[in-house]
Amino acid sequence: MAWRTKWLAVEFALAADSAKSFWFVVNHWKSRLGGMRETEPSRMSSVRELGSFYLNTARQSSPAMVLTGDFNAEPGEWPFQVQAAGPGRPNQLMAVRERPLVLRDKLKLAWFYNPMWRWLAEPELWEHAAGQPRSRPIGSHCQNPAADAGWALFDQVMANRWAMEAKPLRLIEGSVRLVEPVGGCSDHWAVAAQFDH
Repeated sequence: MAWRTKWLAVEFALAADSAKSFWFVVNHWKSRLGGMRETEPSRMSSVRELGSFYLNTARQSSPAMVLTGDFNAEPGEWPFQVQAAGPGRPNQLMAVRERPLVLRDKLKLAWFYNPMWRWLAEPELWEHAAGQPRSRPIGSHCQNPAADAGWALFDQVMANRWAMEAKPLRLIEGSVRLVEPVGGCSDHWAVAAQFDH
């Protein structure tokens, strides 16, 4: 187990095969209420810590990792972008929407596939073509509950290559969903995902 300021990592063994294990990381980045100048350095630090932890510690016992939690950042924001790493920090965590980038055979870095992009209210192709309204929620966090407005996708679940190819886990992508709060606009929705092995 590894504990840092904004995240906690635990290694689990599969009950069916105790020789196979995976890392489960729960994350909670600093709120953006203090503004970008105050919060961005903390989030960028967490991105570098997570990438370093994966490369230098976690993969020594298991290369498979699932990353989840409240990032207080949407999937396309700066901490997740490749450009944010810069030439001096190529090994920090990267979270991308393109499966093929993460599934490349030679990829050894801390790259994660983020299936949560589908929950950004992007229309399905058939909806877009037919001019239909979106069939999915806008996000997981409502900034103005009184107006039921200001949705953002802060809560996410991600998987690296070994947690997508049954080595030892396989993300069932169609299972990824947001669980709507019981009533009204919630601070955060729950995120659910299933894996098999």
